[in-house]
Amino acid sequence: MQYTYTRALSDEELLPHLLRQDALVLKAPGLRWQDVERQVERLGFGESFFVAATQSSRGQRCRIDPVNRCAGASPDGFQSQSAIDG
Repeated sequence: MQYTYTRALSDEELLPHLLRQDALVLKAPGLRWQDVERQVERLGFGESFFVAATQSSRGQRCRIDPVNRCAGASPDGFQSQSAIDG
């Protein structure tokens, strides 16, 4: 399931989402994706989630996506050739 927040999450708030393999979008002014990535790694899920920043006309967002739900992703985090080729 995907959730959207307009603020950074505490460890206690983020951990249940990581355990359920939820996808999240954080839309908090001044939030740095590097800080979110470190938080995910500190909680022990660094190998299980992709953390990325996106920029749009509505501002910067941070996405947290489970590796196993990304199209074409393999357990080691790399895309298969079929996913790359389309």
